[in-house]
Amino acid sequence: MDNTLDKIDELDAQIKRAERLENELRISASVSGGKVNDNTPKEMRNYSFQDAMKAAVSGKMEGLVKEMDTKRLEEKTQAKSIKALEYLILS
Repeated sequence: MDNTLDKIDELDAQIKRAERLENELRISASVSGGKVNDNTPKEMRNYSFQDAMKAAVSGKMEGLVKEMDTKRLEEKTQAKSIKALEYLILS
């Protein structure tokens, strides 16, 4: 019985943390100009950073997670190119 109550308390704490994180993400999105609403594609509303990390670790990325990773790599490459140009110009 005590074990079950402990599990319930643990799950309750996890739910509260998840709700708090979701609220913070919504606030952050609204401040940054991105809005999460009914017009947001379902795939983006259901995006989970934790799931993306698991997919990256396993190497099995697909769908939106794969698209986001591809975009990240493109921007990383562009940033390196810009830094290289800055170095050449300032040297």
